[in-house]
Amino acid sequence: LQSAVRAVNIPVVCAGGCGNVRHIEEAFDAGAAGAATTVIFHLAPSTMRSFKQKLVADGYNVRPAEEEHAST
Repeated sequence: LQSAVRAVNIPVVCAGGCGNVRHIEEAFDAGAAGAATTVIFHLAPSTMRSFKQKLVADGYNVRPAEEEHAST
């Protein structure tokens, strides 16, 4: 990932393979401008809100989590 970030002059977004919040942190640490996640939230008991709260607590700059709404 670091090689890809250095090789291009556009933001690199990492997508796929996220198994936990540490994987997202590793993508940011390698220089990714963003990380796209979807499947992890269907397979794990984690929520996007908890992932984002952990990233913010660890000092990463991420968009705030949107309010989660209960299914009706």
